[in-house]
Amino acid sequence: MVNSPSDARSVFNGYSDGRPLELTLSNVGLDRDAGTASYAKIAVHDSTITPSGTGVTVTPVPGGGPLPTCGFPAYPAL
Repeated sequence: MVNSPSDARSVFNGYSDGRPLELTLSNVGLDRDAGTASYAKIAVHDSTITPSGTGVTVTPVPGGGPLPTCGFPAYPAL
């Protein structure tokens, strides 16, 4: 969870059906799980993101461990 802006989205786009994006999402937890995808082969384990779209294949994979915690320092004032 990262306190993302309300319109934040994830984009997973490969080049074409013959040259897809290949990616594994393991222990991914986002506060905004909206997104788009095309031409991608995506393996998932314990992920809040489940991409879908033209030429997208999502395959569950085994894995272990909890979602990692994230922290970000405050952006310095200008």
